[in-house]
Amino acid sequence: MMLSFVNESKIKGRVYYPTRKSYIYNGIDKDFIDNSVCLKRIDRLLYFHRNKKLVKDIEGLYALDEYALLLAYSLFSNGYVAYSLYIKYKIPYCVIVQNTDVNFYFKRIPFLRFIGRQIIKHAKRVIFISKPYKNNVIENFLKESRKETSKKSMVIPFGIEDFWFKNKYKPKQLKINSLNLLFVGKVNANKNITTIIDVCKELIKRNINVTYTVVGAIEDHRFKKVIYDNNFINYIPFTNKEELLKIYRSNDIFIMTSLKESFGLVYGEAMTQGLPVIYTQEQGFDQHFKEGEIGYSVDPMNVEEIVHKVELISKRYNEISMNCLKLVDKFKWENISKKYKSVIENLVK
Repeated sequence: MMLSFVNESKIKGRVYYPTRKSYIYNGIDKDFIDNSVCLKRIDRLLYFHRNKKLVKDIEGLYALDEYALLLAYSLFSNGYVAYSLYIKYKIPYCVIVQNTDVNFYFKRIPFLRFIGRQIIKHAKRVIFISKPYKNNVIENFLKESRKETSKKSMVIPFGIEDFWFKNKYKPKQLKINSLNLLFVGKVNANKNITTIIDVCKELIKRNINVTYTVVGAIEDHRFKKVIYDNNFINYIPFTNKEELLKIYRSNDIFIMTSLKESFGLVYGEAMTQGLPVIYTQEQGFDQHFKEGEIGYSVDPMNVEEIVHKVELISKRYNEISMNCLKLVDKFKWENISKKYKSVIENLVK
């Protein structure tokens, strides 16, 4: 969990990062991060107790009257802390709504929905990481405050590492009757690779030479047999960025049709290498671009639809590959941080 504190005289502050053990920072300027080792494993199960513990910890670390704004990096886990500090100290706050907030807390824990609504009601800005999440929360869980919430809501995506922009590739071309599909991520039931295996089998029936490369650790060992039983699958365990770069460049279409997806940084990584992408409707990556612009959204369980979208990409491959390279700068942290800076500056004036 992280909370950012913004100082009124200068737009700068602290990042509060509570953990169960000391965190090893990798490539991050830790001068702005306060790693507080104050949590225990059981705190994950004690929502209200955890919140009180974090509020008390923050009160002991900071002179809160020096701060003009709080930025909570998730709605329920961090937003409740920000809301509690707002009630006690009247410090305004912004909150970011992520996948877990939408697909876990709001959908599966009804008794916490009131807390979620209160956090959003009192927030100065509500930032969603995708348009579908914004629509989902407002239409399904905030009907009574729909207009009020919409006015103070905005969409800002997550970003990907600069490594991928420094190593941007060139537009790709597709070989005739040959197709290399790629998945990068943890292999588990949510990632839904069995549906893409069925997609590959259908494409093979249509006389297309298909290779499906799966890169990532197998978390659910039920999928080991499925992977090794299909000779068109090329399985690669997780590897370093340099090797992953080569893998992206040697494939044609990135396809990850997760049942639930927070954002999916790998879609952006694939775009930097000129790969069109296929992603899940109404999840974190959807609606950041026009349909067909850099790829297509799909019903993750509809094999026929996914096959059709693969065929649509194949027909316009060069154009879509070029679009990916042109439009991927949307996910540069440099550009995203400017948006957050603008939000913060407008609120603390």
